[in-house]
Amino acid sequence: PVIRIDDFMQTVIQTYSHKKKKEARLTALESLKMVGINDPEKRMQSYPHQLSGGMAQRVCIALALVRNPALVVADEPTFGLDVTIQRQILDLMKDLSIKEKFAQIIVTRDLGIVAHYCQRVLVLEQGNLVENDTVQNVFANPQHKQTKQIILQSSLRDIHK
Repeated sequence: PVIRIDDFMQTVIQTYSHKKKKEARLTALESLKMVGINDPEKRMQSYPHQLSGGMAQRVCIALALVRNPALVVADEPTFGLDVTIQRQILDLMKDLSIKEKFAQIIVTRDLGIVAHYCQRVLVLEQGNLVENDTVQNVFANPQHKQTKQIILQSSLRDIHK
């Protein structure tokens, strides 16, 4: 929390893109605009603790995209965010993946995210792949005991809400 957003983003961009400071700043601004951050000039002057959870997540997404990756791996990208902000972040990631033409892997335990935002599901048990199929097939007919357990636990949580 002692480094401002602009310093952090510019350092990352300069390190990995070999751009000069001025170019790195412009890239950072463009990247923040791309993820829907209003008034990016002002936000770049902020420290991480001054941003909301959703805003901080947008900065992370912007940073992940500055090198035009072919693949983005998002590990629990909405953890700790309220449902409205979760949806905004996931919609943003989906839209950007189409617009910027990158694939994404979303690592999550939230089956609601899987159902609404994923095409395929890979289930791991102790680091081993135990199931790999379309979302529809996995939810309709899970094959592995680990998958069945995850679905059952999710259903039980939904009942108690």
